[in-house]
Amino acid sequence: MALLSRVLLAGLALAVVGASMIKPKRRFSPRSGPVYLDGDRLTVGDGAVLPAMRWPAKTGPHGVILALHAYGDYRRSFRLAGPWFAAHGFELVAYDQRGFGESDSRGKWPGADPLIQDFGDAVAAIGAAMPGLPIYVLGESMGAAVALSGLASGEVTGVNKLIVAAPGVRGEMPLGQLHDSVLRLASLALPWLAIELRRGGRPWLDPSEAARLADDPLILRELSVGTYEGLVDLATMASESVRGALPPTLLLYGELDGTIPRRAVDDLAHALDGEHDDVRFYADRHHMLLHEADIETLLQDCLDWLNADGSAKT
Repeated sequence: MALLSRVLLAGLALAVVGASMIKPKRRFSPRSGPVYLDGDRLTVGDGAVLPAMRWPAKTGPHGVILALHAYGDYRRSFRLAGPWFAAHGFELVAYDQRGFGESDSRGKWPGADPLIQDFGDAVAAIGAAMPGLPIYVLGESMGAAVALSGLASGEVTGVNKLIVAAPGVRGEMPLGQLHDSVLRLASLALPWLAIELRRGGRPWLDPSEAARLADDPLILRELSVGTYEGLVDLATMASESVRGALPPTLLLYGELDGTIPRRAVDDLAHALDGEHDDVRFYADRHHMLLHEADIETLLQDCLDWLNADGSAKT
């Protein structure tokens, strides 16, 4: 038995080491197709059509806000923020990221790279549809990670300012390499193993959002090991974005956030030292900043920051 235990332990150690050597590779596949935004449809460069939702500005417009939703959610994630920004002179455009909402590949994790390329195509499509208007990006959680990764890598250009709400960053963590190795091994052996995600039912949420998050059939309610490994890869890319060149960035974070570790957000916050960068911490808010009750103060903070240097005026 002792010999068998040693053999099993040795095999596990070799498997972990082997898994640690299998690093996700960046695979930005060439895209040559046209990109365009046509009503409630965003066509990206590989021919995929992603459902979109638009809240046209009531006046102006003074700019366009491209919104990227969190994991599991979809374009209606911005049903509170969209009308508010529209009333203040900004059109907000949101689309179902690949694998979510009503996209054709719903429920299948596409990988970080296609998400980033879709984001870049969306920026290009908006620029073509509304030439001359500044383009701002509002990313939430996973959506913020996509935005950070795409902009810092240089894969995405043409964005004037970036707002990240509870960004999906990771930062340094104890035993991080061991964690990644075990996770990678699990994703190879049991990619289908999933946990149920709790949605809605939190007293601090806006009541209408609590109902949507609890009952909307288009929201994903499971997270598989394979998808989680992909999210960790994306969060790692986003964390490394501090080394790249970002546009002026506003970071929003709720100090009661139990999802994104504070140390990871602090790493990002410390790196945002540009003249027009800013960081806002909210003592009484949680991870789902854009879905909580009384978000007008938070949205006003975003609007004031967009207007601060005169690039957009209401």
